[in-house]
Order: sequence, then structure tokens, then C-alpha cells
Amino acid sequence: MPGSGYEALHPELEGMSPENYPLIYRYEILADVAPTSQDFLRTRDRLYEARSTGQTSEEINAYMDRIDSQVSGKRNQ
Repeated sequence: MPGSGYEALHPELEGMSPENYPLIYRYEILADVAPTSQDFLRTRDRLYEARSTGQTSEEINAYMDRIDSQVSGKRNQ
């Protein structure tokens, strides 16, 4: 969940309002708490569109892949 605990894990977000978190962080949070929600699906679509047009880094792409693997693993349990 966003907030002080999440910011402790991601100090680059300290003091930032959760609605202003970069898309990849919102994707990670939604993957954890609401992986079937419309917000998650919209966020995923936006990230994959950015990825397909080369607007994401290799680091972000790898992060997305890890998140997707975790979501897939949860669905298969």
C-alpha cells in the first residue's frame, strides 16, 4: 500500500503524494492489492504502450516482467 511504509522501501518517493507516484510504482502496488481491478488493467495497458514505443528503460521493463510473474503466480495458486 502507498504511504510511509512503501516510501521507506522506495525512498525516491518520500514526500510524494501516492496519486503522483510514477506509473511503475502504482502498477506494483495495484498488482499486490488489486490485480484484477480496472485500475490495474488500465495502468498495465499504459505501461505496455509506453514499452512498445520505447519510452521505458530496460530496468523498468525488467521490473514490469517481475511484477507480471508475481501476478501470474498468485493467479495460479
